[in-house]
Amino acid sequence: VESPSAGQHFQDILQVTGIAYDPVAAISRVDVFVDGIVIARATPNLARPDFCATQNVRGCPLVGFSSLLNVSALGLTTGQHTLKIRVTNSRGLPKEFPDTPISFFVDPGQARLPYGKIELPAAGATVSGTVAVRGYVADDDLRILSVDTLVDGVTYGPTTYGLSRTDICNALTTKPPNCPAIGFQLSLVTSGGFPPVPDGQHTLQIRARDETGRLTLIPDTPVTFTVKNGAPAPILGGLDTPKTNDHLSGIVHMSGYAYSPGQKIIANVVAFDNFFGVGAARYGLPRPDICATLTNVPACPNIGFTFDLDTTTILNGPHTLGVLFVNDRNDQGFVPNLVNGGINVVIDNH
Repeated sequence: VESPSAGQHFQDILQVTGIAYDPVAAISRVDVFVDGIVIARATPNLARPDFCATQNVRGCPLVGFSSLLNVSALGLTTGQHTLKIRVTNSRGLPKEFPDTPISFFVDPGQARLPYGKIELPAAGATVSGTVAVRGYVADDDLRILSVDTLVDGVTYGPTTYGLSRTDICNALTTKPPNCPAIGFQLSLVTSGGFPPVPDGQHTLQIRARDETGRLTLIPDTPVTFTVKNGAPAPILGGLDTPKTNDHLSGIVHMSGYAYSPGQKIIANVVAFDNFFGVGAARYGLPRPDICATLTNVPACPNIGFTFDLDTTTILNGPHTLGVLFVNDRNDQGFVPNLVNGGINVVIDNH
């Protein structure tokens, strides 16, 4: 066992390394014991050309083992502890090393922390719509496995991690294991997204997970930014067919119109009971009869929609039926909205 050495002090990361080989069989596993209890399994058969340059043993150069352990996750208290390993060969024969367990110490605090920066949005920025969250996260000798974006402490995402950042890595004296793939990015929807990010001031942090399972918040003091989308643009419209409280069966032809004053409709889904989507309506059909009475609707006259609804895929009984539309501000609204989610209908297939 090379690490820990006798009397060595660690903070939140315990690094266990060493050499393990057998003159007649392969090494199958290396178990780590702390205070007499097995707490982890180290990765065996790692390359150790430095050792094999002076020692010609079976298995060279793949005679190393290593394990990085999260002290807090293991529940190791501050103070003195003991460590030994148990090496098992491919024949199932175990042997423990060393004969006398190694004493080491756990100190309070953290070390070898990941570092990084949120580059966008800038601290104090005022944003709207879809916001690019970008930056980088790395650690000098630990691999970063994932990154989450936290707004007001709530996870948004998923955040993409692993983007190339040669501009950062080339300037570093110590190259982190992830380099150059240390960049992260998220498109944060502040208008119409979920969870919602309402107008006002918010905080932003990155949560990095390293290979020990440890979670680190970056930066220590969250970045503040302000969302200013203004009042949502309404989505208006009507459903010509079917009508409220109709009994529906078989294939039902739906038709209607929808628009958002000053905005553009970009997507829709026909939905039962607020969330059960059954398809997208064909949108953009001419409705000059409706547009003759409207102002500030750039999409006119092409605001009509149709959809052939197969009611046999829906359970018999009362439901709400509507078309959820989304505009280019990511505002959302059901058409029609006589009740929450559309109109009341009854599915009646016999």
